[in-house]
Amino acid sequence: MKLLLLLGFSLVLPAFAQVDLPLIPKGNKEILSFLWVKHELNTLDPVEFHQLTEKVEFDGLSQIEEAKLRTIENSFLIMKNESKIFINSLTEAEAIQYINSKESLGNTIQLSKSAIVTINKAKNKINRISKYNPLSTSEMKDLIFRTPDSAHYNNGEYKDTVRLFLFCRENRDFPCLFVMKDIFGNIVKENGKVWSLPALAKSARNIPYYKTNGQTPNGVHTIDSVMPEANRQTAFGKFRRVMLDWIPKSQGELNTKHFLPKSHTQLNWWKRANIARDAGRLYLRIHGTGRLNDEPSSSYFPHMPTSGCISTREGKYGAIRYTDQRKVLDKLMDASQLKPVYSNEPNIKGILYVVNIDDQKKSVKLLDLKKFGVE
Repeated sequence: MKLLLLLGFSLVLPAFAQVDLPLIPKGNKEILSFLWVKHELNTLDPVEFHQLTEKVEFDGLSQIEEAKLRTIENSFLIMKNESKIFINSLTEAEAIQYINSKESLGNTIQLSKSAIVTINKAKNKINRISKYNPLSTSEMKDLIFRTPDSAHYNNGEYKDTVRLFLFCRENRDFPCLFVMKDIFGNIVKENGKVWSLPALAKSARNIPYYKTNGQTPNGVHTIDSVMPEANRQTAFGKFRRVMLDWIPKSQGELNTKHFLPKSHTQLNWWKRANIARDAGRLYLRIHGTGRLNDEPSSSYFPHMPTSGCISTREGKYGAIRYTDQRKVLDKLMDASQLKPVYSNEPNIKGILYVVNIDDQKKSVKLLDLKKFGVE
């Protein structure tokens, strides 16, 4: 594919854009995700596009990825490339990527009947997994108190690490609540009470979890250190961001099942994260914000929505100054038997479970978790 270049493109950064993109993306997957996210935010510079596509190994691209590059390229050109990329067949993951990006891809793609069948099957799967089915009290207790030690996953990489839970409502307009288990499997407490902290898992665009910049998806996420520095403080606050990643795809999602009690392996709630992974979403974080919520009437005040990440409260509101990201970092280190100091932040490691407890329209409080044995 020959990629063209046109200068003089004006950039407009939406006020809510909070995507923690790498400064220098590496490898096809990261470069393509970087380019597509910036394209959808209307912040991609043609020079940047040209420089990064020179690093892409085109022989390794899927047809969906080729179509994304064609779409981005056309956005810079007066004379568009009107030829279509014909897709004869798709894997399930590629079909999910197509569903994620269909509106932005426009008329770049022509689909075969076989590809359409695969896409419809993927839509049905997304609809099935997206249907909310509340967990029973016993299932919630199993998740909290019978999470396996995952010793057999990746040579025990996450054995004896923290387990962070984010309990949410199905309606993400309302704040969720963090609760944590330490490396010994004990619920973390502070001054004799369960440690907890509110957080928001809401998309500023109010789009579903399987789309780029959508709601933070339910499921199992790995916690893998922090960003090297607390840069871009207007978007992400003055403390370092916690990096989240997907559990890698595997046959029958056995990788994810390493982190689930047996009573959950056939449930659907955790599969949303795997759908989001297959859709090509990246760069999820737990972070603060340098912006203030100027809408006191919002259901999530004083939290700020993001482009798919989990946000913590930050900034001064009246007489209260919030530094919740600092509290998250310190408690993760403390629960890991690490001294809570800046130099230990890169050693933070564990598993995050994002789970909806019900569909009530109010913030999650500790009292809501008492029936699950969290007290």
